[in-house]
Amino acid sequence: MKLAEEASLSPGMIGDIETYKKTPSLETIEKIANAFNVPVSRLLLNPDEDENDVRLRTNKEKIDNAIEILRSLE
Repeated sequence: MKLAEEASLSPGMIGDIETYKKTPSLETIEKIANAFNVPVSRLLLNPDEDENDVRLRTNKEKIDNAIEILRSLE
């Protein structure tokens, strides 16, 4: 109940998010992040990685995909 109050969301919405019945919008994620006083990225990232890890992984995935496409053209 406290999170719902802090985030200005209904307890039902919080419950639906916790039980995977609803996917929160970006606005809802921002409200929850603000309630916890953390950046939105903290809620979206794997707890074991930081934003730099995600950027590096994403760039590696793009490079790997590009290589795969080039190989398919040979």
